[in-house]
Amino acid sequence: RANAVVPGPALRPADYDDATYQRVADDTLLGRWGTPEEMAEAVVFLAKADYITGEVITVDGGQRFGHRKHTHG
Repeated sequence: RANAVVPGPALRPADYDDATYQRVADDTLLGRWGTPEEMAEAVVFLAKADYITGEVITVDGGQRFGHRKHTHG
């Protein structure tokens, strides 16, 4: 079997200031960073699912869909 998990933001890089950290959170539909545990849950799910193969699960809080908050002007 071959499956993959594509993680979104879960660990704050050391060089991110508070504004950058918040901007990344605002760019997810759920409005927050994920946790390493949430990424691991997807891995465990795929590892236990004997009849799933060839799948990619993106765990990014909706970041791939674009900005949660829009500003104009």
